[in-house]
Amino acid sequence: MNNIYDNRQFFDQYSKMSRSQQGLSGAGEWHQFKALFPDLSGKSWIGYTKLDNFSKVI
Repeated sequence: MNNIYDNRQFFDQYSKMSRSQQGLSGAGEWHQFKALFPDLSGKSWIGYTKLDNFSKVI
């Protein structure tokens, strides 16, 4: 299976997008989604990702 991110032309243009350069603050929809999440400042949480196949406390 081919990964679109392996295409140099695609990746070069994708990396110029504000979301790629500024993270969530550069995503146009973030200000709306952010209001849906509770304040997690000072909290610990466990996340799971298929990428590394283990849970960790962040």
